[in-house]
This record gives sequence, structure tokens and C-alpha cells, in this order.
Amino acid sequence: MKHKYDMRIILQAICFCFSISALCFAQTVDIDAWIWNVSSSGDIELTGDLGDQLDIGEELSIGEEWTPGATLIFGEGPLQIGASVFQLDLGGTEQVEQTFSFGGLDFNASADATTSLEMLVARGFLRFQLGEEAVSFALEGGGTYVDLDAKASAFDVFSTGADSQVALPYLGAEIRFEPISSVSLQASLRYSNWEYSDIETTWSEMELTAQWKPAPPFTVGGGYRRLAIMLDAPEEEISGDLVFDGPAIYVGLEW
Repeated sequence: MKHKYDMRIILQAICFCFSISALCFAQTVDIDAWIWNVSSSGDIELTGDLGDQLDIGEELSIGEEWTPGATLIFGEGPLQIGASVFQLDLGGTEQVEQTFSFGGLDFNASADATTSLEMLVARGFLRFQLGEEAVSFALEGGGTYVDLDAKASAFDVFSTGADSQVALPYLGAEIRFEPISSVSLQASLRYSNWEYSDIETTWSEMELTAQWKPAPPFTVGGGYRRLAIMLDAPEEEISGDLVFDGPAIYVGLEW
């Protein structure tokens, strides 16, 4: 797993360099934290001779979960720099409704199975903003790191699973509307289709938010987030077509 920790060290170093350089020049710092009520759907497949394709909501019994995240943006005017991170930790222990195989293990009906799906998503980006009046538009580009880990175990004795890590560039766009100075509406979309070595990944993220500034520098709001990932990693013997979505609550500071 040395590769996994190397990727995290590289990501942290990049974010640190971004932060130091941005702090030297930034006139504005914007911090947003959120709690996301995530619902999951899709399939995970352990490839090779390990197992079958499974529905994460049915066979793996992975449902809704509240998960935290944060975004940090430096800069005012046309050029901004930032970073964002969140980690999903979905799963639980339930009785198997129908027999299935996963990672070379058979999970019989009526047995207690513990399942988990963990995913770390971190990104660093540059944003170029046009317009500072009631309506503004921004183009965004950067890199995303995804660390996906799926596991299943029975009777707390037998366990199986697989994980994969991938780093990929992406492009995005955001439109922002401020009908009054204390209220803003935002819609953003980010997308990447990337193939490196034997790993092929398609990643898309949509975010809709409404925010209110009750008293500077505080902001509060709500919205909807959707993340879709299609991953094919033969070397790690895992592939998946996953969708995570749900409402989110936001709090922030801007100064």
C-alpha cells in the first residue's frame, strides 16, 4: 500500500504550496463547511477471479449517511485558488436477504454481514471569474484525488475487499446570481474523463446552493450535491459505477 500513502503525501504537499502562495497575495479568504446527507447507488465489481458485480444498496446494504466536507478559497477578483476535501464512510451490519458472492467469499441468506464503502475525494483548483455584479461566471481547472475502498465481512472473521487510488485532472464551470447583496444562488459542474496506465476513470460533480449572509463574515445555506464515478482498475481488481447524491447544509466565513 506504499503507493496509496505516496499519493496522499503528494496531495498534501501540493495543497500546502497552494495555500502558502495564496496567503501571500489573497485579499479575501472564503471557508465553507458542509454536512451532506449522502444516498448511494450503483454497482461495485471485484474483477478477475475474486467475485461478482453487486448492487451497493441491496446486496451490500449501503444506504444513507451524513458526511462532512470543506472548501477553502483564496483571492478576490478574476483569479482565485482553492482546495476542497470530503470523505464518505458508508456501511453497516445487516442480515443478508439473499445469498451472494463477493471477493471469493459466499455470504449466505440470513447471515450477518458487515459492509463498508469508504471514499476520500480531495481536489485543488484555480478559478478564473468573469463579472462581479449581480451575475458572474467562472471557469475552473485543477486536479482530483480519489481513494476508494470497498469491504465485506461475515461473523467478524471472514473478510474481503479491494481498493484503488487515482489522481486525475478536471475542468469545471460555475454561475452565480446575487439578487440582493445578502443572498446568492450558485450552480457548478465539474467533469473529467481520464485514462492512465491500466486505470480508466470518469468523474462528474454537480452542486446547487443557495446562501444567505445574515451578518458579515458569516454565511449559511442549503443545496444539493451529486457525484458520479465510473472506475475501471484491472490491476487493483476493482471496478465500479457509483452515484452519490443528496441535500447539504452549508456554513461559512468570508473575510
